[in-house]
Amino acid sequence: MCIRDSLYEAPAIFKRAYGHKPGRRNLHRYFVDTRLDAIQFPSRPWHTTNDPVLTPALMDHFFNQRVPVLQALDERKQLLLQSIYPGQEWSGVLPACTVNRNGGAALRQHPRFTVTCPAKVGLPDTSSTDATIVEISRSGFVARTPWPLRVGMLCDVQAELGTGVRTRVVAEVVRALKPGAEPVFGFRVEQPDDAWQQCSDWLDTTTVPTKYTPQHSPAIA
Repeated sequence: MCIRDSLYEAPAIFKRAYGHKPGRRNLHRYFVDTRLDAIQFPSRPWHTTNDPVLTPALMDHFFNQRVPVLQALDERKQLLLQSIYPGQEWSGVLPACTVNRNGGAALRQHPRFTVTCPAKVGLPDTSSTDATIVEISRSGFVARTPWPLRVGMLCDVQAELGTGVRTRVVAEVVRALKPGAEPVFGFRVEQPDDAWQQCSDWLDTTTVPTKYTPQHSPAIA
């Protein structure tokens, strides 16, 4: 059983173990029923799985002042950090790095974001399979599938990127990341549709999810 499935079953397990106990000993009531004003869950118009809270001041405090590790990173990792945290506000925190970008391993062309998006992958033989997109970028995505796919095949992919927001794109399987019981594959999207571009624009530019309300589109077929 994976961690995600265990978390879904946790309320029932807590109820069996603690639901009959009185007062403060009833941990089911505390973890499941109690609502605290101090705990505010983020609003997520897209199916993202985390909400970045790191600021330049926090990065400087923890990774320059408390534990000075940024300057010790190799050039590739420094460049990756600069691509993840662009902008003038980060320039005084991240190490200055000038290196020939044509040398060594290629850097990611676009930033990536973790998501949990239900999807259907249409295969060349006209069959389809359910999948879950777990990482997304402007030019592609990573998805878990129930069985292996062939690198190089073109797939018709339909997915829900946010509540009521659907995308339909043609994607090429470009690499197998985790072959085995739970295959994971990387896909390249050559021509993103409007929904994909809206999602990418929002992820690339905003840190406050409530500023954008996605447009609704037809359901997945």
